[in-house]
Amino acid sequence: MIDTGNNDVSHSEGQGWGLLFAQGNDDRETFRRLWEWTSGALQRSDGLFSWKWSPRLSNPVPDKNNATDGDLLIAWALTRAARRWNEPGWLELAKRIQAAILDRLVTEVHGRTILMPGAEGFVRGSRRIVNLSYYVWLALNEFAEQPGSDRRWRQLERDGLWLLDNAAFAVHGLPPDWLLYGNQELRIAEGWPPHFGYDAIRIPLYLAWRGDRARLGRFLAAWRSPRFGGRPPAWINLVDGSTAPYPSSGGHRAVAAVTEFVAGGAVGSMPFAELLASDDYYSASLKLLSNMAARESAAIR
Repeated sequence: MIDTGNNDVSHSEGQGWGLLFAQGNDDRETFRRLWEWTSGALQRSDGLFSWKWSPRLSNPVPDKNNATDGDLLIAWALTRAARRWNEPGWLELAKRIQAAILDRLVTEVHGRTILMPGAEGFVRGSRRIVNLSYYVWLALNEFAEQPGSDRRWRQLERDGLWLLDNAAFAVHGLPPDWLLYGNQELRIAEGWPPHFGYDAIRIPLYLAWRGDRARLGRFLAAWRSPRFGGRPPAWINLVDGSTAPYPSSGGHRAVAAVTEFVAGGAVGSMPFAELLASDDYYSASLKLLSNMAARESAAIR
């Protein structure tokens, strides 16, 4: 998976999505090839994955830190693939990654079990930086329901939803891309733009995939407001209310469509986002993820 909008690098996140796409389309050979490259190029000795591979560098992985959403997505894809193709070896690989996530990335802070975005760089004294778009809800639920699963998966899901419900900023009550969690009120994290944007657009997507109709309302209310007319902007500044000076991608609109579909009960015509030659890596990925979420949400109703 190549990030065509970012110097053709590859991410653990993108590899996880690619594995999901292959599994979801019953493409076992592509799944195998993606997994072999991912495990060989990005997997660390502790089972987690370095977050970026840069083809133009002599050392393509200079930063060995992980990105937790990539780890979750890869483990989830392996779990789904093991079930689909009856490959117990892939399930064992998935469980190793799950154990590493619990060991290195899940922590209890101020009475809540939270998911760190990476093993390094997200501690601010007694506070922690959280990225709510890294919570892949169906993956957490599936890990929690495995026979003999660690109770922390269920606690992580419950406390993550508590964080999400309480991370409500500006007039529309939206969560930011990056959140600061401590023993007082939640805050927008410093060091990143105070946006509901590039990262946070995945929050309603993963909620829709989970079939969580009740939690989709605030996103739809924001997008349906007269200012936006049903089309999500590329980002909304949660401090001053400004928006991106450029239009959102087709991927953003696909997320809005699947959010509408699931919030309406996943009945009627299922939205299908068509890939275009103009779509970059992220827009195309959001479209494919939205298509999977719509299809699977409809199938379970």
